[in-house]
Amino acid sequence: MNKNIWIIFVTSSVFALCFGMYDFAFPLYLSHLKISFEVMGFIFSISTIFIVLLRIYIGKASDFMGRKIFYSISLIASGFANLFTPILTSSFFWVITKSVREAASVTREIMRSVLLFENNKGRFFTLIARNNGLEFFWQGVGTILAGLLIGALGYHSPFLIGALLLFIIYFVFERQFKEIKIFQKENGKMKFDLNDLITLNIPPKLKILAITNFVFTLGLSISHCFIMPLFFKEKFGLSIAVIAIILTIHRFSLGIPMFFIGDFIKGNLKLIYIITLAIEGLMITLGGIIPNVLVATIVWLTHDLIGAAFWSPIQQTLMQQYSRENRRAEDISIVTGFAALGAIFGPLLAGWLSGISISLPFIVSGIITMLASLILFKL
Repeated sequence: MNKNIWIIFVTSSVFALCFGMYDFAFPLYLSHLKISFEVMGFIFSISTIFIVLLRIYIGKASDFMGRKIFYSISLIASGFANLFTPILTSSFFWVITKSVREAASVTREIMRSVLLFENNKGRFFTLIARNNGLEFFWQGVGTILAGLLIGALGYHSPFLIGALLLFIIYFVFERQFKEIKIFQKENGKMKFDLNDLITLNIPPKLKILAITNFVFTLGLSISHCFIMPLFFKEKFGLSIAVIAIILTIHRFSLGIPMFFIGDFIKGNLKLIYIITLAIEGLMITLGGIIPNVLVATIVWLTHDLIGAAFWSPIQQTLMQQYSRENRRAEDISIVTGFAALGAIFGPLLAGWLSGISISLPFIVSGIITMLASLILFKL
């Protein structure tokens, strides 16, 4: 691997560590402050609206201005979002800091995949699988670390330590990464058109992926939002330490196999995508139905191991292949932007469903995820 790819892997690992700390700590921090499920759903949903529009702008702008500047901004912005989360303590400011953090995350995600593709197109499938694997592994480490930090230093510590690490890796990336100038400028002008999102002005196969991802994101965000750690806390009465272990295994179950999966996935990629996405939804639903804590946890933990570990690198590879060469980041940002619309409604539904039963967010999440797999038969 060349130096640029190594730098992407290193920054991805640090970012993922901080991501894992934040994702685990934030819902528990809000619960500690007696914030209701409905308000949590509002905070998580509102922060998503902003990033839907930002995704499109970032993709287009990077096709003109380059990728590095946006990758760098995502690191420093995420650092500030972590820093101010435990300092500005009100729902209004949490919407702002969560919005900045989510915007930074999706910006880095788009730039990371495009940078990997542009630095080594021939090995992209393997590289994106290994990079994703590393990220989920370090998210797992971040989860268990956040649990330890909360127990030792309090709820503020995961955010503050995460901010410090992000500031450090920002300077490393700025100094070490050398951008390849292969992006194109079209008459020196850039048009930002919201109509691209509404009409899905992208190649036909990308439209199918966009619709699939919208339905999937809607489904997944019902269970994979603030409700995820609180499900185990409220339904089974588990401690923060035990929940941290479960959610660490959750990350590892995706990260570790994905690191190796790119070397042996062969055959009909579309069929593998459909089957593993459907299995993921089924395991999420069963995790919400089964009453025994041990059995429910084991079944739920398989949803990534035999689900996303397979279909995620396939999905990202197909997105790169179906994108137009001189509008690659724009096409991908439209697909991911449309998909992100689902995450606006997921947390709101989670807040409402959990008021009826804490199990319902998991059950409904899995059913909608299974429905998403059916759309792929059109691909």
